[in-house]
Amino acid sequence: MGIGRTTIWRWEEKIIRLVIAILQEYQTGHDYLDNYQRFILAAIYALKNGYVESGRKMSNGEVKAYLRSKRGELTREQFENWRINNGL
Repeated sequence: MGIGRTTIWRWEEKIIRLVIAILQEYQTGHDYLDNYQRFILAAIYALKNGYVESGRKMSNGEVKAYLRSKRGELTREQFENWRINNGL
């Protein structure tokens, strides 16, 4: 994806930490990113670059609102079920 550490840190500070439902699933206590964390970052990347929602690029505030509205579908459990069902 070509996302630098600074961008990831900024998204964690300005988006993920402000969406409590996502933050609770996102935190692991590890120094490395796991597959779920990469998935959330890829979702943010897609939203901010207009690959979702009719090609409209979203601001940080719009991304937070989107993640809040989809929090039931973006859980770690849902992600793991999707991976298993798709043989990943």
